[in-house]
Amino acid sequence: ARLKRESYRGVVDVLFGGEKAEDVPRSKDETRLTNGVKRKAADISRDDVLNPEETVKAKPLSKSQKKKLAKQQKKAMEEDVLADLASNLPGLGIEMPDIWVRLKPTSPLRSVRSVEAAIAALEADPGLDSVRIVSEAEARLHVVNKDGYLEPLSPQWDPGRSVMRRDEFPRAYKPFNLDVLRHALWIERGSAYMGRRIKPIVEHRITGLDIDDEDDLELAGALISIKPRPQFLKPYIHDPA
Repeated sequence: ARLKRESYRGVVDVLFGGEKAEDVPRSKDETRLTNGVKRKAADISRDDVLNPEETVKAKPLSKSQKKKLAKQQKKAMEEDVLADLASNLPGLGIEMPDIWVRLKPTSPLRSVRSVEAAIAALEADPGLDSVRIVSEAEARLHVVNKDGYLEPLSPQWDPGRSVMRRDEFPRAYKPFNLDVLRHALWIERGSAYMGRRIKPIVEHRITGLDIDDEDDLELAGALISIKPRPQFLKPYIHDPA
Protein backbone atom coordinates (compact mmCIF):
# COMPACT_ATOMS: atom_id res chain seq x y z
CA ALA A 1 0.00 0.00 0.00
CA ARG A 2 1.29 3.44 -0.84
CA LEU A 3 1.96 5.78 2.07
CA LYS A 4 -0.48 8.68 2.13
CA ARG A 5 1.49 11.87 2.68
CA GLU A 6 -1.28 13.52 4.70
CA SER A 7 -1.09 10.69 7.23
CA TYR A 8 2.45 11.68 8.18
CA ARG A 9 2.41 15.42 8.68
CA GLY A 10 5.32 16.49 10.82
CA VAL A 11 7.64 13.77 9.52
CA VAL A 12 10.79 15.08 7.87
CA ASP A 13 13.92 13.36 6.63
CA VAL A 14 17.35 14.97 6.74
CA LEU A 15 20.56 13.73 5.21
CA PHE A 16 23.07 13.78 8.07
CA GLY A 17 26.25 13.57 6.05
CA GLY A 18 28.64 15.32 3.72
CA GLU A 19 26.64 14.79 0.53
CA LYS A 20 23.96 17.20 -0.55
CA ALA A 21 20.52 15.77 -1.11
CA GLU A 22 20.49 16.59 -4.80
CA ASP A 23 23.56 14.37 -5.24
CA VAL A 24 21.77 11.34 -3.81
CA PRO A 25 19.21 9.72 -6.15
CA ARG A 26 15.82 9.44 -4.43
CA SER A 27 13.08 7.14 -5.59
CA LYS A 28 9.35 7.82 -5.49
CA ASP A 29 9.13 5.56 -2.45
CA GLU A 30 11.75 7.55 -0.54
CA THR A 31 10.31 10.92 -1.55
CA ARG A 32 6.78 10.05 -0.41
CA LEU A 33 7.98 9.42 3.14
CA THR A 34 8.16 13.16 3.77
CA ASN A 35 5.63 15.97 3.89
CA GLY A 36 5.45 19.23 1.99
CA VAL A 37 8.59 20.71 3.54
CA LYS A 38 10.70 17.69 2.62
CA ARG A 39 12.91 19.36 0.03
CA LYS A 40 13.71 22.39 2.17
CA ALA A 41 14.76 20.18 5.07
CA ALA A 42 16.22 17.26 3.14
CA ASP A 43 18.51 19.52 1.12
CA ILE A 44 20.40 20.44 4.27
CA SER A 45 23.34 18.20 5.07
CA ARG A 46 25.84 18.21 7.96
CA ASP A 47 28.28 20.38 6.00
CA ASP A 48 25.55 22.74 4.81
CA VAL A 49 24.07 23.55 8.21
CA LEU A 50 27.50 24.27 9.67
CA ASN A 51 28.77 26.27 6.72
CA PRO A 52 27.35 29.80 6.45
CA GLU A 53 28.98 30.29 3.06
CA GLU A 54 26.78 27.53 1.65
CA THR A 55 23.49 28.24 3.42
CA VAL A 56 23.21 32.02 3.61
CA LYS A 57 24.55 35.01 1.77
CA ALA A 58 27.44 35.72 4.13
CA LYS A 59 30.71 37.56 3.73
CA PRO A 60 33.57 35.33 2.50
CA LEU A 61 35.37 33.63 5.37
CA SER A 62 39.01 34.30 6.08
CA LYS A 63 41.56 31.47 5.96
CA SER A 64 41.61 31.23 9.78
CA GLN A 65 37.81 31.20 9.92
CA LYS A 66 37.66 28.42 7.33
CA LYS A 67 40.22 26.40 9.30
CA LYS A 68 38.20 26.82 12.48
CA LEU A 69 35.00 25.90 10.67
CA ALA A 70 36.60 22.75 9.24
CA LYS A 71 37.51 21.61 12.76
CA GLN A 72 33.96 22.25 13.92
CA GLN A 73 32.54 20.24 11.02
CA LYS A 74 34.85 17.32 11.74
CA LYS A 75 33.73 17.19 15.37
CA ALA A 76 30.04 17.77 14.62
CA MET A 77 27.64 15.11 15.84
CA GLU A 78 24.04 14.46 14.88
CA GLU A 79 22.74 16.44 17.87
CA ASP A 80 24.68 19.45 16.56
CA VAL A 81 22.87 19.15 13.24
CA LEU A 82 19.52 18.99 15.02
CA ALA A 83 20.43 22.04 17.09
CA ASP A 84 21.38 24.00 13.99
CA LEU A 85 18.17 23.02 12.21
CA ALA A 86 16.08 24.00 15.24
CA SER A 87 17.83 27.38 15.31
CA ASN A 88 17.55 28.18 11.62
CA LEU A 89 14.59 26.44 9.98
CA PRO A 90 11.83 28.31 11.88
CA GLY A 91 13.32 31.56 10.58
CA LEU A 92 12.78 30.21 7.07
CA GLY A 93 9.14 29.47 7.80
CA ILE A 94 9.70 25.73 8.32
CA GLU A 95 8.13 24.24 11.42
CA MET A 96 9.96 21.58 13.42
CA PRO A 97 8.54 18.09 12.84
CA ASP A 98 7.39 15.69 15.51
CA ILE A 99 9.49 12.90 14.00
CA TRP A 100 12.85 12.88 12.21
CA VAL A 101 13.89 10.12 9.82
CA ARG A 102 17.67 10.03 9.64
CA LEU A 103 18.61 8.83 6.16
CA LYS A 104 22.39 8.41 6.09
CA PRO A 105 24.03 8.84 2.67
CA THR A 106 26.71 6.42 3.92
CA SER A 107 24.08 3.68 4.44
CA PRO A 108 22.33 3.75 1.07
CA LEU A 109 20.65 0.31 1.18
CA ARG A 110 17.36 0.62 3.04
CA SER A 111 13.78 -0.58 2.99
CA VAL A 112 10.83 1.79 2.68
CA ARG A 113 8.72 -0.85 4.40
CA SER A 114 10.87 -0.66 7.54
CA VAL A 115 10.82 3.14 7.62
CA GLU A 116 7.03 3.10 7.38
CA ALA A 117 6.90 0.56 10.21
CA ALA A 118 9.20 2.71 12.36
CA ILE A 119 7.07 5.83 11.89
CA ALA A 120 3.88 3.85 12.60
CA ALA A 121 5.41 2.41 15.79
CA LEU A 122 6.26 5.88 17.17
CA GLU A 123 2.82 7.21 16.32
CA ALA A 124 1.09 4.22 17.92
CA ASP A 125 3.11 4.08 21.16
CA PRO A 126 3.76 7.36 23.03
CA GLY A 127 5.97 5.45 25.49
CA LEU A 128 8.40 4.49 22.75
CA ASP A 129 11.43 6.78 22.59
CA SER A 130 12.72 5.96 19.12
CA VAL A 131 13.22 3.25 16.51
CA ARG A 132 16.44 1.95 15.03
CA ILE A 133 16.56 -0.14 11.88
CA VAL A 134 19.40 -2.55 12.52
CA SER A 135 21.13 -5.52 10.92
CA GLU A 136 22.66 -8.59 12.52
CA ALA A 137 26.38 -8.37 13.25
CA GLU A 138 29.14 -10.69 14.44
CA ALA A 139 29.32 -10.98 18.24
CA ARG A 140 32.61 -12.90 18.32
CA LEU A 141 34.83 -9.90 17.71
CA HIS A 142 38.45 -9.62 18.78
CA VAL A 143 40.66 -6.60 19.47
CA VAL A 144 44.41 -6.09 19.41
CA ASN A 145 45.64 -5.62 22.98
CA LYS A 146 48.43 -3.31 24.16
CA ASP A 147 51.00 -6.06 23.55
CA GLY A 148 49.93 -6.43 19.92
CA TYR A 149 48.07 -9.73 20.31
CA LEU A 150 44.48 -10.66 19.51
CA GLU A 151 42.10 -11.15 22.39
CA PRO A 152 38.30 -11.62 22.53
CA LEU A 153 36.28 -8.48 22.98
CA SER A 154 33.44 -10.27 24.77
CA PRO A 155 33.95 -11.45 28.37
CA GLN A 156 31.70 -14.37 27.44
CA TRP A 157 34.50 -15.96 25.45
CA ASP A 158 35.74 -19.11 27.21
CA PRO A 159 39.52 -18.58 27.76
CA GLY A 160 39.97 -22.35 27.56
CA ARG A 161 38.77 -22.48 23.95
CA SER A 162 40.22 -21.12 20.70
CA VAL A 163 36.97 -21.36 18.71
CA MET A 164 33.39 -20.84 19.86
CA ARG A 165 30.15 -21.20 17.92
CA ARG A 166 28.06 -18.18 16.98
CA ASP A 167 25.01 -19.58 18.79
CA GLU A 168 26.94 -19.57 22.07
CA PHE A 169 26.72 -15.77 22.12
CA PRO A 170 23.71 -13.45 22.26
CA ARG A 171 22.72 -11.98 18.92
CA ALA A 172 24.41 -8.66 18.19
CA TYR A 173 23.23 -5.89 15.88
CA LYS A 174 24.69 -2.89 14.04
CA PRO A 175 22.70 0.06 15.42
CA PHE A 176 23.57 2.84 12.98
CA ASN A 177 21.78 1.84 9.75
CA LEU A 178 18.82 4.22 10.09
CA ASP A 179 17.25 6.14 12.98
CA VAL A 180 13.70 7.41 13.46
CA LEU A 181 13.43 9.75 16.43
CA ARG A 182 11.24 12.26 18.22
CA HIS A 183 12.11 15.94 18.06
CA ALA A 184 10.77 16.47 21.58
CA LEU A 185 13.17 13.90 23.00
CA TRP A 186 16.14 15.71 21.47
CA ILE A 187 14.96 18.94 23.15
CA GLU A 188 14.66 17.10 26.46
CA ARG A 189 17.85 14.99 26.39
CA GLY A 190 20.27 16.50 23.89
CA SER A 191 22.95 14.02 22.85
CA ALA A 192 20.93 11.16 24.39
CA TYR A 193 18.12 11.94 21.93
CA MET A 194 17.41 8.28 21.05
CA GLY A 195 16.36 7.59 24.64
CA ARG A 196 16.42 4.18 26.34
CA ARG A 197 13.22 2.62 24.98
CA ILE A 198 14.50 2.01 21.46
CA LYS A 199 12.51 -0.39 19.30
CA PRO A 200 14.68 -2.43 16.92
CA ILE A 201 13.50 -3.35 13.44
CA VAL A 202 15.82 -6.05 12.14
CA GLU A 203 16.58 -5.88 8.43
CA HIS A 204 18.71 -7.92 6.04
CA ARG A 205 22.45 -7.75 6.73
CA ILE A 206 23.01 -6.02 3.38
CA THR A 207 21.47 -2.86 4.92
CA GLY A 208 24.44 -2.73 7.29
CA LEU A 209 26.76 -1.72 4.44
CA ASP A 210 28.47 1.45 5.65
CA ILE A 211 30.47 3.63 3.26
CA ASP A 212 33.67 4.67 5.05
CA ASP A 213 36.11 4.86 2.15
CA GLU A 214 36.44 4.68 -1.62
CA ASP A 215 36.42 0.87 -1.63
CA ASP A 216 33.09 0.85 0.22
CA LEU A 217 31.71 3.36 -2.26
CA GLU A 218 32.73 1.17 -5.20
CA LEU A 219 31.17 -1.87 -3.51
CA ALA A 220 27.89 -0.02 -2.99
CA GLY A 221 27.97 1.14 -6.60
CA ALA A 222 28.55 -2.40 -7.82
CA LEU A 223 25.60 -3.72 -5.80
CA ILE A 224 23.31 -0.98 -7.06
CA SER A 225 24.40 -1.60 -10.66
CA ILE A 226 23.72 -5.36 -10.68
CA LYS A 227 21.22 -6.26 -13.43
CA PRO A 228 19.16 -8.29 -13.10
CA ARG A 229 19.07 -7.75 -9.36
CA PRO A 230 18.90 -10.73 -7.01
CA GLN A 231 15.48 -10.99 -5.40
CA PHE A 232 16.81 -10.37 -1.87
CA LEU A 233 18.40 -7.08 -2.99
CA LYS A 234 15.40 -5.50 -4.71
CA PRO A 235 13.65 -4.08 -1.60
CA TYR A 236 16.77 -2.12 -0.60
CA ILE A 237 17.64 -0.32 -3.84
CA HIS A 238 15.40 2.47 -5.12
CA ASP A 239 16.01 3.73 -8.62
CA PRO A 240 15.61 7.48 -9.20
CA ALA A 241 12.04 8.48 -10.04
